[in-house]
Amino acid sequence: MEEARTPTALHVAKGVVIEVLGENTKWTASTYVTGNRGILTVKFDQEPTSERIAETEYLANEKIRENVPIKV
Repeated sequence: MEEARTPTALHVAKGVVIEVLGENTKWTASTYVTGNRGILTVKFDQEPTSERIAETEYLANEKIRENVPIKV
């Protein structure tokens, strides 16, 4: 199950970023996962404010705290 955590976290991050920054958020092909680290490159129409970054972090952490089971 360990190998599913990082990709799952990237999916959570992607969903929250779209929720906070909108549907115009673009994802590049440079998603990279290795072990417990992942990199996800995102392009926005505008520079995200510190408030939006904080909201994104808060919502992602809330989703993780829900502890929803993952089916692999």
